[in-house]
Amino acid sequence: MGAGAGTLSSAGKRISSFVAGAGTLSALQMAWCNAAYWFHEALAEPLTTVAIAKLETAVENLFGSPSLGESNSRIRKALKGLFGLEPQDSIVPGSTVTVSAFVKDIVEARSRILHGNWSTLTEELAMGRGDVAAFARELLVNYTETLGLYAASGSPVDEALQFLNWIEMQRATKASPPPP
Repeated sequence: MGAGAGTLSSAGKRISSFVAGAGTLSALQMAWCNAAYWFHEALAEPLTTVAIAKLETAVENLFGSPSLGESNSRIRKALKGLFGLEPQDSIVPGSTVTVSAFVKDIVEARSRILHGNWSTLTEELAMGRGDVAAFARELLVNYTETLGLYAASGSPVDEALQFLNWIEMQRATKASPPPP
């Protein structure tokens, strides 16, 4: 619990803002609360196919993706900004699965399961439930902690794409060498 105290505090701020119906960046905070709900639902889900669809729904809620293509784009943008991962990078060290392929697989799985192109009742998916759950968890944790920093920045805009752009800008600033 001690190691996760910062994350718990940050999550508590998101929940308190939701319960009070007030606070700054209400759309972004609501996105986190919605994503946390879908994450919980996924963990409680007995069917792997439905759990993966719920996990991807949690991720989509974080970044306000209006379409399949935009979902791919925003998730890749989040991975670049939060973790410095490019589309051709391995999703985890030592893996042969690239960021681009992993993102495509989870977005496609949700779409195909919910639209009836793949069976809900079989569990023949390319990715494992645990991998997708770990991915969604990392995004939830990093989103809430980064949202706290964003809220404290100069003039944050309460919109997912603006938040993602700010995250990328912060990473780029950290990666740039200091001026001589």
